[in-house]
Amino acid sequence: MKCLLQDQHEQRKRPSDNPSRRSSPLWPMSSGRPSETDVPKCSYCGGPCCFELQIMPQLLHKFGMENGVNSLDWSTIVIYTCEASCDESIAYKEEFAWVQPPFQ
Repeated sequence: MKCLLQDQHEQRKRPSDNPSRRSSPLWPMSSGRPSETDVPKCSYCGGPCCFELQIMPQLLHKFGMENGVNSLDWSTIVIYTCEASCDESIAYKEEFAWVQPPFQ
């Protein structure tokens, strides 16, 4: 976990440092993806939001979660953040998360 925390700042800055090299999420399924209108504008500056990071369900295994009937399950969780990284004076800002449900 120490390496993850040390590299967290670098990972967070990569998508916004060079807008021409924007990455995109890896969608496990073609259904359940957001459209451009599903992702809201930034609630602070009104600008567009872009893909920031993706959380895959395999992360639960790393936390020692059991795989049972009542377990958490999703295909992917995609976080979108302000493209302009506006108002850096705010320590924590609300972002937008899109959850793609698991294949049924």
